[in-house]
Amino acid sequence: MKKIFSLVLLLLLASGSIFAQSTANDLLDLASVSYSSPANIKGKDYRLAIEQLIKSQLMQTASSLPSKSELDNAFKQFYNQVTKAQKQQIIEQLIDNKLLVQAAQTAKDASGKPISVTENEVDKAFNEQKSQLTIQLKGPGGTMSDSEFVSTVSTYFGYPNTIKEIKDSMRDTLWITKFLNEKVGNASQVTEPSNAEIEFQYRLGRQNFSLPEIISYRFIPFTTGRKDDSKRSADNAKKDIGNSKDSFDKEWQKDARNANTFPVSSQYANALSQEYGRKFIEELLSLSLNTPSPVIEGPKGYYILLVTGRTEPKFLSLNDQNPDNQTRQRYPTVRDLAKAQITQQRLMESQAQKQSEIVADLKKQAKIIRNEANINKVIGT
Repeated sequence: MKKIFSLVLLLLLASGSIFAQSTANDLLDLASVSYSSPANIKGKDYRLAIEQLIKSQLMQTASSLPSKSELDNAFKQFYNQVTKAQKQQIIEQLIDNKLLVQAAQTAKDASGKPISVTENEVDKAFNEQKSQLTIQLKGPGGTMSDSEFVSTVSTYFGYPNTIKEIKDSMRDTLWITKFLNEKVGNASQVTEPSNAEIEFQYRLGRQNFSLPEIISYRFIPFTTGRKDDSKRSADNAKKDIGNSKDSFDKEWQKDARNANTFPVSSQYANALSQEYGRKFIEELLSLSLNTPSPVIEGPKGYYILLVTGRTEPKFLSLNDQNPDNQTRQRYPTVRDLAKAQITQQRLMESQAQKQSEIVADLKKQAKIIRNEANINKVIGT
């Protein structure tokens, strides 16, 4: 299903977090929305919405997973930068969300059947988001329990802090997605990009049309038994290896499974750092070719590392192969990918305009009461 509404719309549907301490403003009535039935927006809804929005933006720009105290400090700093007009816009978005959920629950599809959301769809959305976060934080093959997932997204993304609340939020999101897809669909027509526009898109985003530096490496793990024993084994091995590649290879061949490549990027660095520690990444980036590393301490033990090769990053031309494995079959070349990006952007803008028209029409049919005194009290704090 094609999602045609903004990330902000999705984010503002959720609630709950470590920063969400109860305040006197939580119980204030900010607005009442009645399309099919009355629904109130409370001060708490606003507080949790702005928290999730800020934290999600912080995580999108973070190069590594911050500590809770680091995230808390960054959140406070960013909150102070949010203008009163932006806070007002968040409240208006909450009003729109309430309205869209109510409209979705009474709407019908093109065949005249009521739009519905099943529990299987909610469970699928939950599992997909959990899987995506697991890969992002722990790499392919990593695992994450439901409780760990809930704790992580609550802490770092401002999502609700129970499975039920997360699924309730996802259910509302699915209602809105289906409703907007039904009303807007994919019917928007956009003009095909010209060669000049494709060239312009390519030049502006050239850093995105590139192959990263690739580091080839091998390592010897010392991760069994007690930590003191692992450290002793690693130190003894390092004495035997010294700075000799041949000595490293002789030791490494006892367990020649630990060889890999590292595409230099924050995404892969985060996954490796979770598994092997930050020092492992630092050595990987700084080691000379074929020179064994010192003993590296990681979360699960100790390692000796050898970098065996590096390929320089490369900017691709418009006629080069699309570097993205996931989209290459559909968009074989960089030119095809740049063209698709322009087309998608135009489609999103067209759909956003139609969505605004739909919301405006719904507002004409709904009864919306804003408590300006309470709104000013909340956004002024």
